[in-house]
Amino acid sequence: MENPVVLLCKRGDSSFGVVLSHSLSFDCLVSKMLAKWKNLTQGCFSISYSIDGHPNCILDCNEDLSALYALAVTFGIGRVDVVVKESIGSCRGFTVDDGSSSSMAVVAAEVISDVVDGDMISSFCEHGRKELKSDAWRKAINCVDQVFVGGAAAFRDSLCKYSLFHGFKFIYIRNDSERVAARCQSMKCTWG
Repeated sequence: MENPVVLLCKRGDSSFGVVLSHSLSFDCLVSKMLAKWKNLTQGCFSISYSIDGHPNCILDCNEDLSALYALAVTFGIGRVDVVVKESIGSCRGFTVDDGSSSSMAVVAAEVISDVVDGDMISSFCEHGRKELKSDAWRKAINCVDQVFVGGAAAFRDSLCKYSLFHGFKFIYIRNDSERVAARCQSMKCTWG
């Protein structure tokens, strides 16, 4: 029996492990992340991992996950560090030798996006970030079947602001005076 490969998933300062197998699907991995991190918004984050010499490998579909599994088995890697980053910021991974059995670790550096604050100075200074009027848009939509005071018009307004804040495009599936349904314009999007 071969040794298991563990994905050590990291978001901010919390982590959890997932056993990587040939049968693990990308959707299942995303579901596990959403279950562990309740405040993670589906479709508003990206996933990457690091393999020797390739510090920021994108992981966003079943094919990427299968390639990761094949690489881990081929090179005998027991642990793969996976970084989950939210769409409003950016994250860069660097491979370092930490002396562990996998001989790899990912050091994730969270960088405040210049779009959020207008400049990069705040990422180097101790002062707090300016409160923006658009900050409330981040949580304008928080669950499926959410009820909006003001009906369909209020939902349309909230959806536009929410998509601007999180940086995705959507299309209306149904848009009338009583009911609104929308989906992400990207077919690969996990937002739905």
